[in-house]
Amino acid sequence: VLGITPFNFPVNLAAHKIGPALAVGAPIVLKPAPKTPLSALLLGEILADCGLPAGAFSVLTVDDEVAAGLVADPRMPVVSFTGSGPVGWAIRDAVPRKHVTLELGGNAGVLICPDWSSDADLRQAARRIATGANAQGGQSCISVQRVLVDRTVYERFLPVLVDEVEQLVVGDPWSPATTVGPLINRAAAQR
Repeated sequence: VLGITPFNFPVNLAAHKIGPALAVGAPIVLKPAPKTPLSALLLGEILADCGLPAGAFSVLTVDDEVAAGLVADPRMPVVSFTGSGPVGWAIRDAVPRKHVTLELGGNAGVLICPDWSSDADLRQAARRIATGANAQGGQSCISVQRVLVDRTVYERFLPVLVDEVEQLVVGDPWSPATTVGPLINRAAAQR
């Protein structure tokens, strides 16, 4: 198995690939995101001390450009990828005879219905949406990415949502006052 993981949740998403592969006795090569290789290397150290057979688990910390060669490698008949839709579909299209498992970026939507329209309901929904869209700086496939609001409550809901977003505190992730921590790099922050 070739397991390709993204930068966000690097231990958890690697475990989603490592555990099932090892459980069925399939050797796995983990290719972590270039921005977060250290957690994969630490997992490799931990697993090396677990008595696994030689070659059961490997970590390759290579740039994303090298991944195409790994995907095409016939010694890995299974590719498990977590990341963006365009990259995932390109992987699947590149190796139509392999078993490819894709966990792609979401489009997590929230629906505000007309029966959820009291001021308290709208405030609670706005607070949860503001937090859900910005937790982990929005760097999560399950963060709120779109909000569909019934026309009958839209005019009342919009300023409440804007107010809740404006109350978010960007800053040091170790500070209890911070609700939105840092992004992976400058390009992500600018985006």
